[in-house]
Amino acid sequence: MRTALRLIKEYFAAAPASLVYLFTILVTWWTLRGADEKISHRVIVDASTNLHNMRKEPLQVLVASAFWMDQGSNPIPVIIEFLVIMVAAERWLGTLRWIATFALGHIGATLITVTGIAYAVSHHYIDARSLIHTSDVGYSYGFMALTAMLTYRFRGLFRFAWAAGLIVILAIAAWRGQTFTDYGHLTAAALGFVAYPAAHLVAKGWRRTRFSRRRSAAARPRADAPPPAAAPRDAAPQPAPGEPAEMPRRPQDSAPPDDLDGRTPRTGYLTQAETGQSDDQQTTTAATRAAASG
Repeated sequence: MRTALRLIKEYFAAAPASLVYLFTILVTWWTLRGADEKISHRVIVDASTNLHNMRKEPLQVLVASAFWMDQGSNPIPVIIEFLVIMVAAERWLGTLRWIATFALGHIGATLITVTGIAYAVSHHYIDARSLIHTSDVGYSYGFMALTAMLTYRFRGLFRFAWAAGLIVILAIAAWRGQTFTDYGHLTAAALGFVAYPAAHLVAKGWRRTRFSRRRSAAARPRADAPPPAAAPRDAAPQPAPGEPAEMPRRPQDSAPPDDLDGRTPRTGYLTQAETGQSDDQQTTTAATRAAASG
């Protein structure tokens, strides 16, 4: 029993927006139930997305209409729809995507429906007095968009069955009712079907653009990179590829001896001009000195 309660708690804890939204709608519904019938009707009409309010205060009624429900509505189906569909969609999409999808269905279907009503009224296809001040509140447009997007949560045959069943139900309701609310439900479902693949295409293009920018930035030299160090002027030239490197010279190999001065380098013997003796005489003299010193 405790395990089941813990699993239920964890399941619904992952969908906070759905539960808060359900609580808000039930509070407003309960408030209208306790109010006077004329006051309740006036509140609903003022919050409705009818043609008059959309021309006068479009932003206010677009937001307010999503948080009211007719006082004659049955709350049991609403609770079931939220706990089954809305919670499952939020757990799958995440809270931010759930809010974005709901707003797309609610606002998008409302704008399209009101545009159709305005066109029909301006061309005298319908009676303007029957639609300008009509009541139109609730969460149904956003709910239909989320239900349609939930199709992509499934795979195989069940995905096809879910989408086909939703389209058939909404089409039959629009054919029988022929109201702009029914057409709005179809429009919201179409937006939900299109939103998921469109979001994937946008995300894929954004990732591709971001990757291309990173590659371009990596290929360009950095502005703050230090310039390459210049070679010193007295540096030895580098050998060509394949040639042996030249060994450095020692100082005594390159510098001239101190005692040259244009004369023959000294080898340990004096020249004949310096001693006045021949080479044989110098050799004999050197041998005699060596014997005497020994």
